[in-house]
Amino acid sequence: MSWVFFAIMAAILTATSTIVEKKTLFKQHATVFSATLSLLIFILSIPLLVVADFSNVDFVSVLIMFFISALASIAFLLAAKSLRHLDISVSAPLMTAGPAFTLLFAYIFLGESIKFYQLGGIFLLIVGAYALETKKDHSLLDPLKEFISSRYIHFIIFALILYGLTSVGDRFIVHIRGIPVITYFVIIHFFLAVNFLIMMFVFYDGFQGMRLSLKESGWWILLVAGLTFGYRFFQMEAVSMAYVALVSAIKRSSALFSTFIGGELFKEQNLFRKSVACLIIIAGVLIIVL
Repeated sequence: MSWVFFAIMAAILTATSTIVEKKTLFKQHATVFSATLSLLIFILSIPLLVVADFSNVDFVSVLIMFFISALASIAFLLAAKSLRHLDISVSAPLMTAGPAFTLLFAYIFLGESIKFYQLGGIFLLIVGAYALETKKDHSLLDPLKEFISSRYIHFIIFALILYGLTSVGDRFIVHIRGIPVITYFVIIHFFLAVNFLIMMFVFYDGFQGMRLSLKESGWWILLVAGLTFGYRFFQMEAVSMAYVALVSAIKRSSALFSTFIGGELFKEQNLFRKSVACLIIIAGVLIIVL
């Protein structure tokens, strides 16, 4: 049952990473933070080149992986912007709803079936997301108005759509194109770093902004990079031993820790209600992936 240990470690590191990232983003611009973080994660992944196998990597696979990385870069940036401006007790549970979009796109692009009980899981996701935005003495329509008017909730939804597409791309690359997981891990992080460096030089001041970011919050960003690398690695190890659905189900529990512990640290309001809403969302995810 060593895969359970790896999956639990992935959940713990994910929750910790989300909380530390929220703290770091109080002082950092989301784009500069994302670029610096992506570069550090790629540097941490370089030692994996020793065991990476590039024998199945061809030009078409490289193009597909670059396209996946472009979608993932935009999704990561939107998620970082949302985490910076929304309560962590709102953004973390909403980000957990990603499997619903993965399920939909797997059905559209890979021909995977959607079972009736999974539709029930999606319904629970909607109920939980709605409950996140309910407030005492407010109309039942107020959460809907919030979803419509909040640009940062829109960012999360768009990020989830893009992450759903990248998840389908991940499956295609690993299971159909035959690229080993570790090899894909290294290549995709290289492309993510390149994408964010291009953003920095086109829209910002290049390495100067990243140097300033490291000067102001270097240790915090390095900590997020280590935690992010760690939970992705533990998740990869767990998936290599067990079904991805089982691993995902355990990892998604990180949202509850992020919601409650992060909410307490940042003195957020209505944590009990938000924790209950988070549990409803996690229940929906479990129904979808199991």
